[in-house]
Amino acid sequence: MNMEKFGDSYDLVKRSLLLCLSDFGEWSVLPMFTDKNPRLYAEDYCHLLGVTAVSTERLTSSSRTHLIEVASKTQDHLFLDPDTGLRLEQPDKNNQKYLLASELATIAEARPERLTLVFDQSIQRIRGAGAKEKQLKTKLKWLKSKKIYGLVYVSHANFILVSRYLVLLKQARCTLINASKLPASRFLDLNPV
Repeated sequence: MNMEKFGDSYDLVKRSLLLCLSDFGEWSVLPMFTDKNPRLYAEDYCHLLGVTAVSTERLTSSSRTHLIEVASKTQDHLFLDPDTGLRLEQPDKNNQKYLLASELATIAEARPERLTLVFDQSIQRIRGAGAKEKQLKTKLKWLKSKKIYGLVYVSHANFILVSRYLVLLKQARCTLINASKLPASRFLDLNPV
């Protein structure tokens, strides 16, 4: 997350999804801020989303491990808001725009009875029918290999929802569809319904 993008339409989708999932309990956010001074707008950001931050520390190569540890210890359901999204492999050494799938697995594993929602716009722009879905399925398959179940809200801004408990994830899927009124076809899910 960075100040340049604060308040854009993606933030409204984030808020909407968090509201739809509010019946599951309290939600917190790890903003994964990339700005030099995120505290200038951290309070406004949390107010817009309607959640509290587990940390407003800037994401850097030196703070990354600490932030993942903090996120792993929260007892709330958690929204992770990387600047660009979820990557399976290690990005460039100094690139702090991504959450790594291994980090997401660590967070979900540490909080097995909680949901974790991730903003994911890190899809390569490849032409062809089903190219986007194929990339998203690859992420879900990787997570499933680590016993982390997931589903994706597929849109111009994708969101991946994960849990260690398949039953909890299925309940969340039903809640999202019923509360949002979105068509079930917008949710990519490798798990039998």
